[in-house]
Amino acid sequence: LPAVKACDVEPRAPDADLERLIFTNFLQYGMPLPEVVVCDNARRPWRPVRGGWCNCIVTDPPYGIRAGAKKQGRDPESRPVEIRDRATYIPPRVNYGDDELAADLLDMASEALRDGGRLVFLAPVDLADFLGIDRAAVERGGGPRGTMRETAHPQGGRKKDTRLCISETSRDPLLLDEERYRDFLPEHSDMELCSASLQILSGGLGRLL
Repeated sequence: LPAVKACDVEPRAPDADLERLIFTNFLQYGMPLPEVVVCDNARRPWRPVRGGWCNCIVTDPPYGIRAGAKKQGRDPESRPVEIRDRATYIPPRVNYGDDELAADLLDMASEALRDGGRLVFLAPVDLADFLGIDRAAVERGGGPRGTMRETAHPQGGRKKDTRLCISETSRDPLLLDEERYRDFLPEHSDMELCSASLQILSGGLGRLL
């Protein structure tokens, strides 16, 4: 197995409990352990290599659903901070928009992947969009489209819409048409979509692989 690098913006992630330890899957399958790099791909630490240096990237980007997605950065209105110990210093973070996150991921992949390399990632989707349902009108009586976090956790609770009570085994052609998935995935001029599949979740939400 070629060398594997694992990246996480959270410095405490490698020290999580044993059931979620970053090395667990590698140990279970008898694979060499990855090198863990604590970094933020919004501020890529990788040195550019002509022709790329990576064969495959597999990632589950933050959706901003449980908590808003964050990246390293400083609020311009915040006061300066003196860094006394760089070894233990944890940089501040700012909000990271969904579109910006997706654009940074594809930019990074286009630079890092060799020709023929693969990027595999999950992208959250609102199944109401697949089915032509105006969720804002159903749940809020109208208004602009909300963020994915607002969709997953609507203020005042969710108004049940039976059209969005969708089984994982649904055979609805609007949900199974892979050509339509392109409309819900970010694009990059240097990359080509090979395939995609939809996982149906609760609350009329899903995610594309």
